[in-house]
Amino acid sequence: MKKVDRLLMKARDAQRTDDLQVGVCLVEKQDGGEWETFINLWNDNHESEQIVLTTDTMEEAMAAIDRVKAEHIPVGQYSKVRKPVIIINDGLKD
Repeated sequence: MKKVDRLLMKARDAQRTDDLQVGVCLVEKQDGGEWETFINLWNDNHESEQIVLTTDTMEEAMAAIDRVKAEHIPVGQYSKVRKPVIIINDGLKD
């Protein structure tokens, strides 16, 4: 019975390995002064989703990324939690 219980626990944890999590984010300043944020979510099964948000400041954009990241943390024992890559384009020309 212990063996069956262990197998059931492994199966339960393995179900969560396909959770979407934040991968790459692009934060861009628009001409009107607003910030547009593209948050790309994906998993190891090559599934993806994109969330597009508009905020008034870069700080609000970063807070939005943190909120989405907190909502998409994989919980399975075999899941790998990765840190997102955030690219910021503030519109300044060199």
